[in-house]
Amino acid sequence: MNLIRACYSFTFSWIIIGMGYLTVLYFIRQILMHDSKNNQLVQKDCYSSISVRRIILALVICIITANIIVGLRYLNSFNPKGFDTPYYVYILRKVYSGKFLSFPSYFLITFLLIPLTYIFNGDPFLLGIAIPFYISTIFIIIVFISFFIMTKSLIHSLFIAICAVSNFFFVRLTYDLFSQTLTISLFYLLIAIFTNLFQSNASRKDYHISLLKAGIILTLIFLTNIVLSFVIYIFFVLLSLILTIKLFKTCPEKIETNKSKVSAIILLPVINASFAIAYYIVFVHNVENIINVYVQIVTRETSFLRPRAGWEWIIYEENLPILVLCSLAVTYYIIRERIFLKLSYIFLLALWSSYIFSLIFITNYIQSYRLILFLPIAIVAGSGIFHLLEERKLQRTLSKFKNIRLAQVIKIGLAILLITTIFPLAEIPSYNYFPRDAEILSRLASHFGFDSTEVIYLISKKEITNVSPYWYNAYLGNNVFIGNISQLLARNVTASKIVIHENLYPLDHILWSSSESIGDGIYLINITYLKSILKNNYVKIKNDVILYVLKNAGKI
Repeated sequence: MNLIRACYSFTFSWIIIGMGYLTVLYFIRQILMHDSKNNQLVQKDCYSSISVRRIILALVICIITANIIVGLRYLNSFNPKGFDTPYYVYILRKVYSGKFLSFPSYFLITFLLIPLTYIFNGDPFLLGIAIPFYISTIFIIIVFISFFIMTKSLIHSLFIAICAVSNFFFVRLTYDLFSQTLTISLFYLLIAIFTNLFQSNASRKDYHISLLKAGIILTLIFLTNIVLSFVIYIFFVLLSLILTIKLFKTCPEKIETNKSKVSAIILLPVINASFAIAYYIVFVHNVENIINVYVQIVTRETSFLRPRAGWEWIIYEENLPILVLCSLAVTYYIIRERIFLKLSYIFLLALWSSYIFSLIFITNYIQSYRLILFLPIAIVAGSGIFHLLEERKLQRTLSKFKNIRLAQVIKIGLAILLITTIFPLAEIPSYNYFPRDAEILSRLASHFGFDSTEVIYLISKKEITNVSPYWYNAYLGNNVFIGNISQLLARNVTASKIVIHENLYPLDHILWSSSESIGDGIYLINITYLKSILKNNYVKIKNDVILYVLKNAGKI
């Protein structure tokens, strides 16, 4: 077990170090020195030579693969999954009922999910089941198209897309982080646009059109997830700076043309920033709430330059073959420097990886695993291994097997390996908050005064703002309960209590020491006393007492 963890640690560390090295290498050679001989890798395929039928077939393969991986989580328990899923169900039910009048924070993803609402007639259970399939389909389509634009190779983009869904990051994202899933796919589309901008032979018209496309995609990202869009926006500003430096390093006869390009580069971030600020103030929050969110995130969820453990768990859950292939891909790009310098999109992904990892260590964000999910480990693995198998020396070696296209066989074999090894990781048991025992559901619902034996209790943002502004809680079964705490806890429990189910938080020895039993399987946890034990500033819960319900602790 220790050997396996050591393998995880080594491969991930090498990936991060290698990405950093590649970033510096490209920046020095292609940006500062501007080696014009190594601008673009000539692709074998082009759009005109690929039939629409083949593209559709490749897309169908990607969609089926992604949905099979998503579907595996329902084999043991056919219930909605994930911590945030009920929030999306809640929003969609408001849309379906016609009561959703305010401009949502997640506008784009809400808009994309509306067809599901009417297909399933607003049924919360079916919506909770269908959303992951729907989002994974959108994700894989955008990823495939993005890398088809970048590589101009159908097989290459297909291999990358299969890698993109055959990893634990994809599984975790599609459990309930739907807005982040869509954000990541749009980010890859943004990378495709910037890949064209990094080609020095781009005309002024092409440059301006590409910048316009980039601005549209940035706007869509902002409308998808406001908080994560700021992370991408800062990276976009960094890219704009790098592009400006690159343009000023070009030959003197192009200076006049480049002045127009630089003006467009500078103007685009300003326009996007103005739009973002106006949108956030007018539609999402007033100034007071913006300050509250800032204080919430900066003071409670970050600890600048103070290391915080816990984020690395997501790495140890990853599909090990993906990590190994990514480390091999990074090694290949370092050794084959000439190939790497011709691949602008690999540089952009390496720069993004270095940026994300620097952000984690500088801010020590308490939910850093959400940033880790942005790392394009599977994408780099797919691209690097594909280029490795296309090497001429390797092709000459493999050509000795005259009757077998060994390179193609290896690619297919690797794809099958990745898909099969992700199967055991396709379900996350700890993210299944729906007890299977109908008797337990019946007793718990009866205790709280509800006729339904299967109820999801959704505690709204207004009731739990002091934990995290983006945290929602769901409990029990296949219906969504919309209401306040006093309605939820109708039987001898006041509005100063919050229900927490055993599936969400195990009742460990620290909680035992600060709790009082008020019935079989029901405990009151004194938060004031708990804070004095933990001495942790992050435990800032306004209510003095939390009601804690254990699933398997006797009759309720």
